[in-house]
Amino acid sequence: MLVVLSFGIYLTSCTKKAQLIGLEVRPTANLEVESTDTATLVAFSEVHDSLITYNYSRILLGSMMDPVFGQTTANYYTQLRLKSGIDSFNFGPNPVVDSLILSLAYSGYYGDTNTYQTLKVYELNEKLVTDSTHYYYSFDKLLYKPIEIGRITFQPQPNTPIYQYGTSDTTTYNPHISIDLLELGNAFGTKLISTPVDILQNNERFIDYINGLCIISEPVNTGGSIIYIDLSSSFTKLTAYYSNDSATGKIYSMNFYDSTYHFNNFDHNNYQDASPEFKAQVLDGNTSLGEELIYVQALGGVRTKITFPFIKNLKSIGNIAINSAELTIKGIEDNNGNKPPDRLTLDQINHDGTTTQGIIDMVEGDAYFGGFYDSVKNEYKFQIARYIHKLINTDANDNGIYLKVYGNATGGGQFIINGTNPALPTPYSDRLKLMITYTIIE
Repeated sequence: MLVVLSFGIYLTSCTKKAQLIGLEVRPTANLEVESTDTATLVAFSEVHDSLITYNYSRILLGSMMDPVFGQTTANYYTQLRLKSGIDSFNFGPNPVVDSLILSLAYSGYYGDTNTYQTLKVYELNEKLVTDSTHYYYSFDKLLYKPIEIGRITFQPQPNTPIYQYGTSDTTTYNPHISIDLLELGNAFGTKLISTPVDILQNNERFIDYINGLCIISEPVNTGGSIIYIDLSSSFTKLTAYYSNDSATGKIYSMNFYDSTYHFNNFDHNNYQDASPEFKAQVLDGNTSLGEELIYVQALGGVRTKITFPFIKNLKSIGNIAINSAELTIKGIEDNNGNKPPDRLTLDQINHDGTTTQGIIDMVEGDAYFGGFYDSVKNEYKFQIARYIHKLINTDANDNGIYLKVYGNATGGGQFIINGTNPALPTPYSDRLKLMITYTIIE
């Protein structure tokens, strides 16, 4: 006989009888299989401010404004490193820089590319720390010299092939942004082309001579997008076109990815532009608002903490085995006009507040674990049976799990989710819920 639980899990009329399982392997067994989706969940959203962002092969630039999440801006800090084979290289006698082009290859975007963006380039005034024990996070910044060495205002066109800069070739090339670093003055170009030979042939000395560059995105007030840049592309580079007393039409390029330390800074303007309901929950800590709506946002933005406070009460039924535990995350109707992230993921929270990337169910593989967006149902599903089984059948504490955007350091994405007990007209069935199917073992 089933016991009615009064502490968060109710076996009521919504409980469904599942098929009997296991009889073929234990013919004398009397196994009861039950399911319930009334487990109590507590969920609320908070700022995720400890995202590591250094040395990814894709970096992000640009700015976007959203009426719920507010303003987000992505900036980039990087070393410049000389290319291989530098032992005997020099710019020749009396070099003169003719053109200096910073090119950045697109690899995608998130948001509205109809909004114009402005990128500003500066020379760094401090070096990146390259110690293997040092990490750069999304909130980190470096000092840079106050004079702009480049600027471009443009409408992003990540899917439009273009002509290669500085050639008469009519062939089109992969989409990329080109920033002229001589347009605002030639001081930086002259500094580069005049690098002393002993520095030019040693990367460590060169990084002392030129600490690096930063690209700062100008915040937008409406619309906007986050632009993805492929550092491994041959089109992402700094190219000097120069001449000297011996020759004209010389070219020297420095690529950015190979052994080049770099990181992204993501600025959410402290969410001062976000909606009042968002700020009340995420900034002011009104966790009860998680009953109505919860949020996830990439780029070191927002994650949602989920706990199962009464899950251990299932033990009062008797010996049980968890067959499945399906967590359903359903979004609001239009997600405020934003494209839903392709995938979400779950991290386990440890007793000291730190997190372990992924939870135990991830070892079963992506097809089992889930987390992929279903565009027909506007939802994500996770299978977390192992995690729930451990909570119920061991002395493990329910420290909770974090729901967040998958790959949130290398791509945009934000999603507004129905909470644990949303008010009408949102159907109760569309709430954040956990469907548990279990076998009662006598």
